[in-house]
Amino acid sequence: MIISCKQNQCSVPPKYYCKCNNLQTFLCSSHIAQHLDENEGPEHSIQSMYKTLPLEKKNYIIEQCSITSEGFKEIEIAISASFKEAINILSEQKTALTKYFIEKKETLMHIIEKVNNENKEIAVPGLKIHEPYQLNCLSFLKNLTDKIAYETGEFTQKIQSYSKEILENKEIFGEFLDFTGNANLDEHLYGFKKGTKTFIEFNTLTLSINRKDLNVEMNQGSLACLCQIPNKKLLYLGGYEPNVFPAYIIDLKTFHVENFKNTRDRYAAIPTYYNDFVYFFGGCYINASINFCDKYNLITKEWINMANFPEGARCYVCALPCKDYFILSNNLGTNLFKYNILSDKYEILTSAVNNSFHNTLFRNLKNYYYISGNSLFTSNEDNLKLWVKNPKNLSVSLTHNTSKPVTRGKFVYLMSTFSSQVFKFDLELNDLIFVTSF
Repeated sequence: MIISCKQNQCSVPPKYYCKCNNLQTFLCSSHIAQHLDENEGPEHSIQSMYKTLPLEKKNYIIEQCSITSEGFKEIEIAISASFKEAINILSEQKTALTKYFIEKKETLMHIIEKVNNENKEIAVPGLKIHEPYQLNCLSFLKNLTDKIAYETGEFTQKIQSYSKEILENKEIFGEFLDFTGNANLDEHLYGFKKGTKTFIEFNTLTLSINRKDLNVEMNQGSLACLCQIPNKKLLYLGGYEPNVFPAYIIDLKTFHVENFKNTRDRYAAIPTYYNDFVYFFGGCYINASINFCDKYNLITKEWINMANFPEGARCYVCALPCKDYFILSNNLGTNLFKYNILSDKYEILTSAVNNSFHNTLFRNLKNYYYISGNSLFTSNEDNLKLWVKNPKNLSVSLTHNTSKPVTRGKFVYLMSTFSSQVFKFDLELNDLIFVTSF
């Protein structure tokens, strides 16, 4: 978007804007006085167009642009390689078929010439000569030609469709899972203030709380299952005190609320998005933990049963996605689990932690973190079976967390709708800090 100073076709980039008209007037430093003199009637409100970025937001923008740029390079190389391979294969087949038809046409012309000149054909008893001019040959080739035409038509239509989706995608920040980070789409922290219809957003860039009353049918409880899904939307399910079981998809741009049905009612579970599905492990229903696990297909809008949680009923199961498996916490015992996405099977990853209702998992590059109450356990990607407890307790205890972790610079932000509190974990100090209440 190109913005220019509105005075006398000035080419100097504007630094200010005035809200004296319905449309904003952009001005450079040299033309502020002229604008005021020429527009005496309206009430002027001249403000700076720019504000200094908070350090965390600056670092976040640089980090995300760098990651996205590298991703673009990899994708461009992959697409170019795919097109090159397809073009080479099609070119080879075209060359081979062209040679085939040239040879067949030459054979037919030779037959025509021989018949014309000699008016004879081979007539040796028992000697069968294939006659390439027979019409059944044309029928056979026509059938294969129709198949090739159909398949190439389908192929090119699909390629054009996929290319169109790419070309029409205006979002520069693609929605992808970062497996060096927390591998979720969540940008900020969300939830309802319990017992109300007031939707809470803790903005992790401005560190401010935004409140908005939404068009929902009932006052909402705490401990809802929620996570961000593609297209800047939030999947929201269940609640505690009051025990209500709504199921919404909330548009985070417009705050339009869409109901969706046929759900398995639960709360106190931390769902996670992965490749068009939202995964749910355990949770609570009417003050009792549950052991069933399932996933919701965002494309077909179907629920799919998964294997039950391996140690019975569990709640507060947090899932940290890796490339082909999840690391799972829970509220009881000493085990963290590894869930294989393709095989739908669980195995114990470690038995060296102390679980609680107040837990979360997150990652920073190759370093993995597990908070349980006021205890911190850490591991490394090179040996995820080894988790070590930090000898020092955290400064504050995490309480009933159902948010996905959101990392900004050296801080990881978390929110509890049960205690109405926001926390941040300092990756340099390895400590949990209370931020604010709502």
